[in-house]
Parts: sequence; structure tokens; C-alpha cells
Amino acid sequence: MIFNICKLSINSFHYIFDDLIEVLAASLVDLGHECTISINNTYADRINILIGSIMFNQVLANRLLVNPCIIYQMEILDEHHGHLKKYPYYLDLLSSAVAIWEYSPKNKAFLESKGFNNVCYVPPGYHPISEKIKWQNKREYDFIFIGSISDRRIKFLNKLSDRGFKVATISEKNKVFGQKRDEIIGCSKIIVNVHCFESINTLETVRVSYFLANKALVISEESDHDPYGGGIIYAKYEELVDCCEKSIHNFCDLENIAENGFQEIRKLDMRGIVRDAISHLRFERLPMSKLSVEQIHREKTGKVSDKWASYLPFYDELFEKYRTQKLSLLEIGIQNGGSLETWKTFFADASVIIGCDIDERCSNLQYDDSRVSIVVGDANQTHTINTIKNICSNFEIVIDDGSHKSNDILNSFFIYFPFVKPGGLYVIEDTHTLYKNDFGGGILNEFSAYSFFKKLIDVINIQFWGNELPIEVYFRTFFPLGQMPLFLRDGWVESVEFRNSMIVIRKSQIATHEKLGDRIITGSSAQVNDEVLKLLKS
Repeated sequence: MIFNICKLSINSFHYIFDDLIEVLAASLVDLGHECTISINNTYADRINILIGSIMFNQVLANRLLVNPCIIYQMEILDEHHGHLKKYPYYLDLLSSAVAIWEYSPKNKAFLESKGFNNVCYVPPGYHPISEKIKWQNKREYDFIFIGSISDRRIKFLNKLSDRGFKVATISEKNKVFGQKRDEIIGCSKIIVNVHCFESINTLETVRVSYFLANKALVISEESDHDPYGGGIIYAKYEELVDCCEKSIHNFCDLENIAENGFQEIRKLDMRGIVRDAISHLRFERLPMSKLSVEQIHREKTGKVSDKWASYLPFYDELFEKYRTQKLSLLEIGIQNGGSLETWKTFFADASVIIGCDIDERCSNLQYDDSRVSIVVGDANQTHTINTIKNICSNFEIVIDDGSHKSNDILNSFFIYFPFVKPGGLYVIEDTHTLYKNDFGGGILNEFSAYSFFKKLIDVINIQFWGNELPIEVYFRTFFPLGQMPLFLRDGWVESVEFRNSMIVIRKSQIATHEKLGDRIITGSSAQVNDEVLKLLKS
């Protein structure tokens, strides 16, 4: 897939997001995706990931959200405290996103309580690219705080200073970022983390993850959760200064906590986190121009799907004209159900997708898409046929990936080809089985499904047979006289295409055996053979 990470820049403080952007981009590339990075610009042909101060500039955010975007949400969400009450339109911006990647489990629960069903927990994690800080043997600062300034943070930092400790502060006021920031951190013994608001205890994992990836010793105010398993020292706000004083006097003895924090953040491998988040994307809401059947199939991580490599690019070619239609599709034989995920993604505007399988375990397959239905039963039995018809009885595409046995293939074709709409397709997969005796095939078997479909080539050209052979007699190998399907007699088969292990039958727009059409002659100069001009005059 092609991703674009778009950083929203509304002031010079946007550099605080660079660490996360770097980790996210590196993770996407490691997973085999293409990734670009832009500032205040999104693209229609890529999956955009918005990172930055989205809440604080509605006009810019709306402009960027014209293209499909994932919002990586990193604001504290609370109706009564924090910034949300000042910027209530922010929830509307979030509702415009293809998906919301949420850094906080508390925020995720808040959004889901508001009816958002496209939220995925994506905590900032580890990537080796984060390891940058060079720790100095002699540390100039006892403590360093990094983040925006609030009254309670200032109060805490002043108390540390009043006890005689040397405290460094990096905030929006001094605008120290990147390498310069890392140099100051490398000259500090302990990083302190304090919540901005008294009533909101959401852990600042965006910053903390970077510190832990660099083996920093972190002391934090008690938080809503601890994803780092003892890799951080926590204390209540009113006890935080005392905790810091105690820790600085035992600094050399606390290196094991910093090491533990490093090992814990490594368990949160950002590549795995991103892979999981991508697997939960609703592809039908993403830009489809770059997503081929092959891309969707190879990159999917949900239910297992099993297709031969040659099928995938051919399906792109075969199904291109249908992909934006509100079509109906039936697949016979779905096994683990993964192919239905591919079809619902590729055919983003499809109205009905039915999967039928004889295996009762398929009844346990679940899809978060109302367009997808599962029918369990033998596709050629009356009860199953009626169940399918009750859902839909006209399909643009029918795919037979069932038992691959000759008799089943033929019976399914006789039953379901009439369900195909004019101009639609009937696809039979894995027809190499028809060369095997135990599948009812064999290269010399005149009763096999392959022999039947080869006869369809003659049926397509029946207008040139003359009156020597009735079509019912030609098919006597397969049908007793008077029992041949009407669609063969009436001329509904437009074409038959044979490929390695696949047969594609296209249905005519109208029932007719006169398929060649009129003879169209153009031009006026016939220097080699002027007989053709006589036809033109007639």
C-alpha cells in the first residue's frame, strides 16, 4: 500500500511529533509499504495518516480530510476537562476519518461511548530508529521536564528547584527540538512526567515511549494505565517531589529500572502494532485506485484466503468494469472466508456478497459488514438454492470454488448460470482437477466438465452449423433429449475463456444465436479485390 504521513503544522511546536512520525514511517517501510511524509498536504491516491494539532485548526483539518485520512488521535479527550470543551467541533472532524488510531485506551473508550466504531488502539511503540540519545558521564541537570506548561506543572517544577535541584524545562516557550533537545536530555539524570490537568490522568505515552527507547529513567505522576511493566517509577502528585528527591540520591541504584523500561518498550514493537491496525482498516472507505485484487489478497491479515498467483492479476483485468458497480456476487466454496474479505474490499460499492459452503463450521464466520452473508449447505440442493435466492437471485458475478468435482461443477453451472445477469460472469476456479480421474475428469473423458465447456465453443458459433445437427442432439452426452437447459437453446452464452485452471463464461446481453453481427465495410479504394465493393453497394 502507499501511505502518506501528513503532519499538521500550525506553529513551530509541530516538531514534537517528529519522533512518532519517524517511528511510524520506518515501521510502514519495514512492513513493505511505500510511505511519504508531507506537511499540511494530503493525497487522493494514498492512505493519509494525519498527525499533529488537528484539534486547533478546523479550516486546515477540513481541507486535509477531503482526501481519505486516518487520524492518529493524540489529544486528551474529556467532556468536562481539557481542550475538548473549547473545541467541540473536534468530534465532527474525527467522524470524517476513515479510521482513528488512538494512543490512549481511556480515549478509545470515550470515543466508542460516543458511537465511533472505527477506533483502533495504536500505542506509540518501539523502533530501533528511536535510539538516538547519547548519555553523558557527567550530567548537568538533575531533572528535566519536556512538555507544554500548565499551572500544576510549574508548581511542581518550582518545588523541585526550591529543594536545590537543577531542573531543565523544554516547552513551547524555548522551542528546543530534535538533536538539541536530545543533547539536553543526555545531560540530565531523570526525566519527570506530570499531567497537564489535575482531573485527567492519561499517561503521556507519545513522549514517554521515546524516553524509554533511549533507556531513560522516568518518574511519572500516577496515570490511568501502566503499559511498561515496572519500567517507570510512579508517584501521586502530592508525593512526586519527595519521590524525585529519594530517587536522585539513589540514582546509580536505579539503572535496572531504566533497563527494564527499555525491555518493556521493545515488547511494544511498532511494526506489529501498525500491522494489526492496518488489518482492521475498512478498505472500502479507502482510496481504491491503487488497491488491486493482488494487493488486497497479499496484504490481508484477517481470514485465510487461498488463491493461485496467476488468478490475481487476471481478476484485476476481468473485474475492473464491475468494481464501482453496486453489484451482487456469489461465491460457492469459501472455506475460511478470506476471499469474501477480498471481494468486499475490492468491490467497495457492492450491495450483496454471498458465500456458500457445505462445511457447517462456516456458520461461525463473522463479518463486520452487513453486505456479506453466509449460507451453509450443498449449493446444488434445493434448500440451499432457495436460501440463496431469498437473499439475492441475480448476480453480476458467480464464482465456483467448490468441490472441484466434475459433476458438482456442471450441476452448479446449470443451476446458477441462469442467476447471472445479462453481461455478467460465471467463473470456475481450479479446473486442473478435471484432468484427474478421482474428480470425475480425465483428458479423454467425454463426460467431464471440460468436455462440456469445450462444446460451448461450438454453441457460440451455432449460427454457422446449418440445419444438419440439432443442438439437443449435440449435447446428448450430457442431457436426455428434452432436458437441456433453456439458456443453451436460447443463446445466452456469449463467450467461453479457458485459462490455466480457470474457465470464464460470459453471459450475453440478449438471448440470441446471431452473435457475429452485421458486416461493416468502410473505405472506397479496393485496388486488390473490388468484389467487396459490391457488398458495400448492396
